[in-house]
Amino acid sequence: MQTDRSNLSRRDFLATTAGCVAAAGMMGAGCMKENKGNGKVLAMCGLDCAACPACIAYKTNDQTLRVRTAAEWSRQFNIALKPEDINCVGCLKTKGPQISHCAQCEIRKCGLAKKVKNCALCKDYPCDKISKFLANVPVAEANLDEVRRPRKM
Repeated sequence: MQTDRSNLSRRDFLATTAGCVAAAGMMGAGCMKENKGNGKVLAMCGLDCAACPACIAYKTNDQTLRVRTAAEWSRQFNIALKPEDINCVGCLKTKGPQISHCAQCEIRKCGLAKKVKNCALCKDYPCDKISKFLANVPVAEANLDEVRRPRKM
């Protein structure tokens, strides 16, 4: 995938992606054990992979969704995405395709190293790393709070 990084910061990409995921709504099904009953598949940071067009396109092999998402995200993020770039197995998987910054995300790397399913389940939550992200992505914070609430950590 070719990107034009001069006009897009990692923070902008993640914040905008969070908006896209939130706007996509509950388009996916399935859930992790830690999030049972709410239909969400949370990324380490609290974004809902089940609502992400790249994850949905991969799971359903939906070429039309890939084409539409590549065009939309190319305009939105000012980067060159092709339909074949719109594939993702989700944040918590270590094998298979992952979309753009998610594969290199420091929050994801930290959570995988700590062997937690998402940041809400980490004993250090909220840390500086996730707090900076959540300040820009309230939907992710709400998802993590939903996971954490019943556990009273």
